[in-house]
Amino acid sequence: MVGLGLDDRARVDASYAALLPHRDTVCGAWTASVAVGPTATLLARLAAHRGDAAAAAEHQQVAVRVAGSTGNADWLRAARAALDGPLFEAPRDVPVGGH
Repeated sequence: MVGLGLDDRARVDASYAALLPHRDTVCGAWTASVAVGPTATLLARLAAHRGDAAAAAEHQQVAVRVAGSTGNADWLRAARAALDGPLFEAPRDVPVGGH
């Protein structure tokens, strides 16, 4: 997410390559402490940022499938909306730059 927020192509590319082998999983599930949703949701955003619309759409389909299989409605909404709106938006209650 840092790469998206900073528009840092090198970080986006490195994150994409590192996450790609885990596309069909729930990101963080292997830690048994934090799960943040389908890895493919983030891959869809990373691919879109890289300008690869076909890969982004494919990852989004996988994200919807994985989210649907978990029964988590929030993850399903996020997967369906992965390519809508801005690719990264800072939370409204957290100042950008830490100020």
